[in-house]
Amino acid sequence: MSEKYNYTSLSNLDETRKSDKENFAKQVRLILKEFLFKELKESIYFDSESLELTLIRHSIINFLYCGKFTLQCKDPIIYNDKAQKELAQVSSTANEIRHTLSKISIINEKLIEHPTDEKLKGEVIKLEKQLGKFENKLKAEKGLISEIVKIQEEIDSLSILKLSKEESRKLSELKTKINKLSESIKDSPEEFFNKIETSWKHVTKHYDNYIVKLNEQLINGDSKIDKIIVYEAPPYLGNKKVDDTYFLTSNDKTYSSPIRECFDSKEENKELSMIEFLAKYKIGFFDLSMACLPLSDGDIRKNWNKKPEFNIGDKQLTVILFELSLEHFIEKINFQIVKHPLFAIGTPVNTSAGIFEHYSQKLLKVYCDNSNSIYFDNKKSDTDQDILLVDLGVTNTTSTFMKRNEKGTTFPLFKSNIISSGYPNHVLMKNAFNIDVNIDEN
Repeated sequence: MSEKYNYTSLSNLDETRKSDKENFAKQVRLILKEFLFKELKESIYFDSESLELTLIRHSIINFLYCGKFTLQCKDPIIYNDKAQKELAQVSSTANEIRHTLSKISIINEKLIEHPTDEKLKGEVIKLEKQLGKFENKLKAEKGLISEIVKIQEEIDSLSILKLSKEESRKLSELKTKINKLSESIKDSPEEFFNKIETSWKHVTKHYDNYIVKLNEQLINGDSKIDKIIVYEAPPYLGNKKVDDTYFLTSNDKTYSSPIRECFDSKEENKELSMIEFLAKYKIGFFDLSMACLPLSDGDIRKNWNKKPEFNIGDKQLTVILFELSLEHFIEKINFQIVKHPLFAIGTPVNTSAGIFEHYSQKLLKVYCDNSNSIYFDNKKSDTDQDILLVDLGVTNTTSTFMKRNEKGTTFPLFKSNIISSGYPNHVLMKNAFNIDVNIDEN
């Protein structure tokens, strides 16, 4: 492309999706790939001016929530995840602030060319007054965050005890109060996006560390990746420490234990970090998104798979994210991958449903051209190489259910699906990777 993306060109892209679907899909893939895997200021595709980069980052995140790069959208970005005890909500007020800032920025650019234009100056003054009102509204609401934290601490102190009837009643009242307050809490736009960027930098750093160690093992062992684990995304930072949000650095065993138990539970390997463990066993891994988006709005994953605004070309957003992340992983390991690897997909069911729906109708096909550029679906040239051919539509058979009647584990339809009761399961991971399971091990 000859012209770099800025906020205006991203907003204009919204208008072209119907008139030029093929070009729209191509540009969106490029934009998302740059956003997910690169520092925007280092990208050759984006305007490097700091204000523009902020607007660009915000508009891409907006696209992931409502299917439009234009910051003004009908449904605000919502974060309300009780499971993480981070009760925050980015409101329509915050969306109006972002939209107002973008309008002020655009008018100020025009004023550079027409410094004496009184009409433009008047529009800026009017917008700045609106902006002040919005900011005061958010500032007044921010005090609620500390109140939520105090109530949550009180809930936690009760939860660790064997509760009496009176304590149970109090706990119920506190939970009711915290749920009501959560509807009024607002993260300021700056806080919201700063948390996403902070987590992204942490995730990228440690993921790159994993890739370095994995490549060392691949070189030393003269082998290729034949097993790949797929999770969804690092959780939103909220008020947590950044180390605690990413499973490669967290002490939380929810996502790491199934991997350890699948491959090896020997004492001598328990001291290995998750990064060292993945590298030692030459296990491929990637998240669908490196961005820590708060996806606790229950319908967003379904929307990614079904709604037309999340249809990019002939694929829904979940499939696009899967392909971009797989492409990134293959590039990072310098194409050291077998042609028919096994996948263990540990994304939430509402996310993986779209991936399985798409690939149950066709093989996952990845090709590479003479310049080592990766693409999907069909060969473009006779000289292009087929890197990867995988059938993600393989289902569990009746014998699988009979042979592995594991207590507490429900075997899903698709063999690559490793989610049971909402989380990855080591028995299902062994099933996905064709590792023999001792059904008496539990």
